[in-house]
Amino acid sequence: ERGRYAAPGEDQLALFLNARRRTGVDGAQPGTGTRAPGLWQLHDTFILAQTGTGLAVIDQHSAHERILYEALLAAFELESPAAQELVFPRTYTLGPSEWLAWEENAGLLARLGFRLEPFGDRTLALHAVPDLGPRFHPEDSFPQLLQDLANGAVPGASQHHRIASALACRGAIKAGQPLAPEEMDRLCSDLFATDLPAADVHGRPAIIQIRLEDLARRFDRG
Repeated sequence: ERGRYAAPGEDQLALFLNARRRTGVDGAQPGTGTRAPGLWQLHDTFILAQTGTGLAVIDQHSAHERILYEALLAAFELESPAAQELVFPRTYTLGPSEWLAWEENAGLLARLGFRLEPFGDRTLALHAVPDLGPRFHPEDSFPQLLQDLANGAVPGASQHHRIASALACRGAIKAGQPLAPEEMDRLCSDLFATDLPAADVHGRPAIIQIRLEDLARRFDRG
């Protein structure tokens, strides 16, 4: 993974710091783009960040996926990971393969902050989930997580990595979701605090950079 995308360095940190500089206009931008100082959301899918050398385009799903993945791996190392109690427990009736996947991974899921208990024939009651921010709702995709684990569809060096990868992919902000300016700002801050901000867990780019000279060439400015 690190061979394909460079590890973060001073240039990437400078990229984000430059993106936060005010450009003279605050508040909402007319049309479909939401604007924070130096940040815009395009079609509720990409975050555009003005930089010192041009423009950075951040895929909000890939960025959030990277953030969640590294946070989940870190949670495995904690004795008491942060957990959010659900106001109303969620129940899931599972197929045989999903039930087996839960039995095989119950201990690892508990280490992340999931609190589950059997609730009848192949039925689980979910009482608490990992607390990784207001945009993370693993209870909505928990059966799909078990399907991914049962089908062996998630690659990874270990079961820890496979669970973190599946949860991050299922739980990340989706394309088409509008973000408030402060959410965009936090997403960019958290992304550049990860070990590998340039790529999501599948190896796809989370950021592309468009240099000012490339834009000038497109407009025949030489």
